[in-house]
Amino acid sequence: MRERYARTRHLIELGALVERSGLSDLIGGDQRIFYGAMIHLVEQARSADAHTLLTAWQQLGDRHLPQHGVEDRHAIASDDGSAP
Repeated sequence: MRERYARTRHLIELGALVERSGLSDLIGGDQRIFYGAMIHLVEQARSADAHTLLTAWQQLGDRHLPQHGVEDRHAIASDDGSAP
């Protein structure tokens, strides 16, 4: 049950990132566009120097997450008050 809760929490956090990024507003909630975009990103990462691309994405996320009040993903407390 704990693993299921942790997975659900993780998926909710990912959904929050989709919302924060502005992607949801951009695509109007069309799940096909979102899924296609995610597939495109995975294909792009696999065809390029994945480490370099993932590092660039991480740095971009680091620059933007503090703007939304998130200093560290581990700092987001779960409902029971413990860190995920």
